[in-house]
Amino acid sequence: MRRWSPLLGLFVFAVTAPAAANGKFPAALQLVVDPGDATHAVLRTTFGLVTTRNAGVDWDWICEEGAQYSGYEPPIAISGDGSLFAGLYQGVSAAHGDSCAWSTSTSGISVNLVKDVSVTGPSKSVAVAITSENDVCRYWESTDGNATWAQVGVDIPAAFDCLTVDVAPSDPSRVYVSGLRDDIGVYTGRSRR
Repeated sequence: MRRWSPLLGLFVFAVTAPAAANGKFPAALQLVVDPGDATHAVLRTTFGLVTTRNAGVDWDWICEEGAQYSGYEPPIAISGDGSLFAGLYQGVSAAHGDSCAWSTSTSGISVNLVKDVSVTGPSKSVAVAITSENDVCRYWESTDGNATWAQVGVDIPAAFDCLTVDVAPSDPSRVYVSGLRDDIGVYTGRSRR
């Protein structure tokens, strides 16, 4: 039987640096499942993203900086081909394949605070987002995996603070946007694009 010397244990304790973190209590905030592969899921946490490709048997960690954000928890979505999207303070960051290489869109959406991202379409291949800039909310779509984004429809009326976006599975022309209005509190709007 091997025994550690108390002096050796004291030495190891003395040279070990304290663990550092981002200062937030560890918490899980959003779970999304790949619509094309139920064994692929991503969990957004206060310390980055954790992802599994085998229904939770193994998990990999993607740090905040790896996904091109820091200091906040962005909304996330997974498309039908397994691509991962994160809504940022300025644009959308996306990763394809193994989620190791992330790129941020440089199209028109890049100047907007992205409040929410989601996916739609028959194969869940269209990424959608809702943004806010100068108190104006807008609905956007990307059909090419985050390379370009186009605004769809008109600006959402002023005084509406948009929060979430989803497209009706039964009718892809029906978009639901939830949010807050100063005069009535919680409000859910819906419109055809």
